[in-house]
Amino acid sequence: MFGSCEKGNMGPIDSKNTPPFVHALTLTPDSIYIDDLVPTNGQYNVAVMVNARATDVDGSADLMTVLVDVMKPDGSLALGSVALHDSGVSPDSFLNDGVFSGRIVLELKRSEAGRFSLRVRAIDRFGAESNSLINQLRLGRRNSPPSISNLTAPDSVTRPLAGSILFSMTIASADSDGLSDISEVYFKSLNSSDPTAKFFLFDDGGTILHNNVPSGDRLAGDGIFTITVQLRSDADPGERLFSFQSQDTFGDTSSVLIHSLIVR
Repeated sequence: MFGSCEKGNMGPIDSKNTPPFVHALTLTPDSIYIDDLVPTNGQYNVAVMVNARATDVDGSADLMTVLVDVMKPDGSLALGSVALHDSGVSPDSFLNDGVFSGRIVLELKRSEAGRFSLRVRAIDRFGAESNSLINQLRLGRRNSPPSISNLTAPDSVTRPLAGSILFSMTIASADSDGLSDISEVYFKSLNSSDPTAKFFLFDDGGTILHNNVPSGDRLAGDGIFTITVQLRSDADPGERLFSFQSQDTFGDTSSVLIHSLIVR
């Protein structure tokens, strides 16, 4: 005779076990202007109260933990899983009322402001995981767009008789909110088959391969961004129009600088 249980790593598991369910997620506050805060050694401490309502039809004793993950605007984790509690101990208000509470503290640079995502989920004593809910934490600040200048690029390039040649282009980009606020420096080939494609320049010291080719950048972190371009012998001759631009972490862009390159 067999019972209605399955044996697992945590002992007998009821085959009728139901995962918990998360009903609500609130943040207090859900919007902060970090320029109103006083930084310490260039770091801003941002504190947020988090409340989530979670239940389990198998009983409150079956609900083991409620976790919150904090994600940066780029999708990476700003904080690992932070546990919320229904203990009646501050910041939680009432014991065992199904509302789980916690305090999230972020330490970030001014340039890291943006829309953070807080995701909550619950797990029962058998490891069954609930649905997840996501809420937005908006961290705002004053923002100035980046600028570009001092483009260094050839006016013409001659195709090799065979194989390919390499040539570099560099441009300076600056931002009054700091160099770390610059998220992208790129050019687009306006009269190519895809004038929307971005070709990125890097300020990486030339240590990183991009499509198996180093950027050619000489010094990391000096605000000079570089790209090494490969020109093949079978490239079409004619004029190429390149539009250079930079973008910051807020999505604001610099003015556009147009450069003409003749391929001979």
